[in-house]
Amino acid sequence: MVKRSTCPAPNVCPVVKISGCWAFGLSALRRKQLAIAVKTCRCGGLNRFNKEDGTITSFQYNENDSTSISSNRVWSIAEDNSGKLWIGTFGGGVNVMDRSTQKFARIKHKPDDSQSLGDDNIVRVFIDSKDDIWLGTTRGLSRYYKDSGKFKTYNENDGL
Repeated sequence: MVKRSTCPAPNVCPVVKISGCWAFGLSALRRKQLAIAVKTCRCGGLNRFNKEDGTITSFQYNENDSTSISSNRVWSIAEDNSGKLWIGTFGGGVNVMDRSTQKFARIKHKPDDSQSLGDDNIVRVFIDSKDDIWLGTTRGLSRYYKDSGKFKTYNENDGL
């Protein structure tokens, strides 16, 4: 579900209630139209603040829409070199947002696949200088291989 509203106080939006929750962090992004994305811990989904017109767009989980964000518990956001947003959620895996359609591709842990995402509780999304995607989870560190769409997860057995 996408909702639009006008920021009641553009200078303080990152520290006020947004989507019914207190915002606990924000991520500055490269594109002007997505200058700041505010993330919330429990119920707020992903919120995009447009600094050009002061509007906030809220992206919420919708159980009837497989292209909505997979969870409203957003914990980490990063942008890759191609401009895709990688959104780590707690309990919903990682989402990749297509900015042109404002739709999300969901990537989740598959228990029977050792090359899937290591866990659905993503606490950190990090994109390194080579544009490699690393996901810190509650069960280890998962590296995403773009060419194959597979993951390698490192945990205590690997020396973490």
